[in-house]
Amino acid sequence: MSDIKNTQANEFLGRAAVLEAELADTSKELTLDEVTTRVEDIKALKQRALAVSEAKEKELEQRAADGHITLPTPESHAQEQAREDDLQAVSERAIKAFGSPGRYILALARRASPEARPWTEAQQKAHRALRDYHQTRALVGTASDASGGEFLLPLTQAADIFVGAGIVQNGLFERAPRYPCPGRTVRIPYLKQDVVTDTRPLSSISATGIVDEAAEKPEHEPKIGQRIVTAYKWAAYTEAGDETLEDDYTGQWTSILRQAVGGDLANSINKSVTIGGDGTGEPLGALHANNGALYTVNRQTSQNIVVADVLAMLSRSTMGPGTFWIANPSTIPEILGMELSSGSHVTYLQNLGSAPSAMLLGFPLVWSHLMSQLGVAGDLALIDPAHYATVARREITMESSIHYKFRDDVTAYRFFVRAGGLQIPTSTYSFESTGAAKGFEFSPSVILGDDVTS
Repeated sequence: MSDIKNTQANEFLGRAAVLEAELADTSKELTLDEVTTRVEDIKALKQRALAVSEAKEKELEQRAADGHITLPTPESHAQEQAREDDLQAVSERAIKAFGSPGRYILALARRASPEARPWTEAQQKAHRALRDYHQTRALVGTASDASGGEFLLPLTQAADIFVGAGIVQNGLFERAPRYPCPGRTVRIPYLKQDVVTDTRPLSSISATGIVDEAAEKPEHEPKIGQRIVTAYKWAAYTEAGDETLEDDYTGQWTSILRQAVGGDLANSINKSVTIGGDGTGEPLGALHANNGALYTVNRQTSQNIVVADVLAMLSRSTMGPGTFWIANPSTIPEILGMELSSGSHVTYLQNLGSAPSAMLLGFPLVWSHLMSQLGVAGDLALIDPAHYATVARREITMESSIHYKFRDDVTAYRFFVRAGGLQIPTSTYSFESTGAAKGFEFSPSVILGDDVTS
């Protein structure tokens, strides 16, 4: 008889569980009366299950008295009763905060949209309470567990979303001049000052010199060229499950997603402009080997950076007021540990507690993971950004849609931006030329190569 009664109790509890699932289903619209009726039905079903299971409980108590089993502790019974009482409380709280179950569901559906109205503090607390209730899980303690048996542990979520530091890297894009670009491309006229056939390439604007009185003046026509900078299109796409968005108690998903993906797009643009772009279907990086204006200084010793390397690099730089050094963090032991002579270190830090914010030969030194690792060409560079042109036709745009994958309960996000860059001079500078070869060459983009000086 006890087995029959226990089966009946399980049936009643099963029906109650179905009603609880309907209350938790955000896709099901329920009126206030329907919610109240279901709450009452759940309580009634559980009371009936309790009544028909009394005989089974007496049997269990008798078996426990005989030492055959261990009954759940009174604490676990109290927690279960509190859980039943909480259901009505959290349901009424959600209805009060949102106005009706239908408005609550509508607010959940719209929450992922950037245009959605922000929830009030009362609505956020009501949503958390309802989700906490349905995310409660039963855990079973071991024989040595102080809990003495089964207990309930609510799954909680932190109040904000953790984002790793240092996402956006240093580079050239944020330092170089920015030109307006209403269309796909922009043409930038420039004075050619890098032509090897001119005897004075850097000063080839006109012919100058001492002449006799009333004598014919020297003649020279300036050479004007154009550089075409293209605004390439960068894009990113990602998705998030609607339930994941519903479970986000922080309300920060949209802003964090914009920040994280936007930072990744910015890094991609900056790497292309600074060192990675080969000029084919993408910007030509200032430090890329395809840049005709790049000047490479071979290092003194393989896998090392020494004082002689940085002095040679500085001597080949245009040294404009915005010039800066940029290096991969893997070079820090080499650069901050450089020696003028054995045992005589170059000093960057006042003490070991200072951050490695250094000046190197009068110009700022910044660290960036966009650069090559130690020992590879591009682990250290010296850049004068005034000679590089960048364009940004559109800032980073974020759009979302719940319709694209509505069948899969997924919200889609897409990002895009148009940007580009190009070195203005096409070759290195030289103050004088023999007409066949330049004299002492220098450049706005100087890189430390991986070859060793012979």
